[in-house]
Amino acid sequence: PGYNALDPADQAVSEEWKQKYRVLFRSRTVADWVAAFDQAGVPVAAVNIPEEMADDPQVAADGIMCDLDHAVTGPQRVVGPAAKMSRTPTVASRPSPALGQHTREILAEAGFDNEEVQHLIASGVVVEHQ
Repeated sequence: PGYNALDPADQAVSEEWKQKYRVLFRSRTVADWVAAFDQAGVPVAAVNIPEEMADDPQVAADGIMCDLDHAVTGPQRVVGPAAKMSRTPTVASRPSPALGQHTREILAEAGFDNEEVQHLIASGVVVEHQ
């Protein structure tokens, strides 16, 4: 009650509590916390970091992970669309673009002519993927 997110004093108190919670939650494993909350009747689920997703049984069952081939980094296992819709199927059809892969197209859509784009590339303001 009375908390003001713009008040520096309240912000300091908030930071203190965040630090206390960081220390507290790092004192046990995720599995320990899930078990403790579950035992107390509190709805809980672990949130995976991307590195953990590929090994999650639910992710595997849902077929969320996709294998794609990236032009620069090679084969990648990536998170695909989580939602599955029968009438509008979604798929991860291509990997993320390489740095500068769409520079010309984006600048053209923004109204730059070819000469201006060449100047931006030559001066190092933007890059173009080779």
